[in-house]
Amino acid sequence: MTNQDNKESLQIVKLITSINIPGQFEELFPGGSGENPQSYFSAFSNNILRPSLSATEEQIERLTGEQRQGQRQGQREGFIKRASQEQLKALSQHATSPRRRGHESSGPVISLQNQSPRYSNTHGKFYEVTPEQNKQLKDMDVLVSWCELNQGTIMVPHYNSKTTVLVMVVEGTGRMEMACPHLSRQSQRRGEQEEESQSGKIERVTAQLSPGDVFIIPAGHPVAVVANNNQKLRTVGFGVNARNNERNFIAGKDNIIKQLEKEAQELAFNMQGSEVEQIFNQPKLSYFVSQQQQEEGRGQSHPLSSILNLAGFA
Repeated sequence: MTNQDNKESLQIVKLITSINIPGQFEELFPGGSGENPQSYFSAFSNNILRPSLSATEEQIERLTGEQRQGQRQGQREGFIKRASQEQLKALSQHATSPRRRGHESSGPVISLQNQSPRYSNTHGKFYEVTPEQNKQLKDMDVLVSWCELNQGTIMVPHYNSKTTVLVMVVEGTGRMEMACPHLSRQSQRRGEQEEESQSGKIERVTAQLSPGDVFIIPAGHPVAVVANNNQKLRTVGFGVNARNNERNFIAGKDNIIKQLEKEAQELAFNMQGSEVEQIFNQPKLSYFVSQQQQEEGRGQSHPLSSILNLAGFA
């Protein structure tokens, strides 16, 4: 992987799935510079490497970076190295380009922003490539997403049916709110005298977001993300166990609540069905809404809190 831009830095976010030891990952490199990084060839004796590679002992020492550091200084720079223009040009000739818009991608490069947004309006865009759209993602059972929220925009509450999503903030600031039953259960274990009637209690998890922050959205946990009023919020996400996942919105125009029968709505919210219908049928926008416009329309009532309170998530 190379960065051919002399002015802009290249930021890389990696999703690593451990195989041999759960939760642990160690990267191996063929070439090395002593200890940073160490070549995996250095684990083998010269008695193995000389006949296997038909190389001299001096060549093997240079190959594995085991010569004295003074002799190697300036030639090795760790696993991130500066390449010459000739080297970059040669590497670029073998590079793989993203597929054009609308074409299925089976190669190693996916340009999310060349895809049509999965969700979009004037307040935000959400791009996504799922295992059903890409062979490599299908093999890993992973989805990849990119979200852009304009200033003061809310990505309305929603949840994933199967996938757990790891989200990293790339640019901007904001906050997230998530409904979580597990915190309530943990507090009940600590307080043994709490009544069983509290077992259905949902806790609100909130966090301020800034570049480099990572947060996890477990499957089945409703979540909303908000961009601060002074700048856009951009995030990248990796969803694991992503095959056949469904994203269900519980607010906005395309919410799933209004699909329920009137009687089911009355039983679920302990309110008149007509009032529940009015609440969930009145949103004019799907997926992304302006926080400022909603607050102006509802007076002092915070739109996100109102939705979560109504649905029993706060």
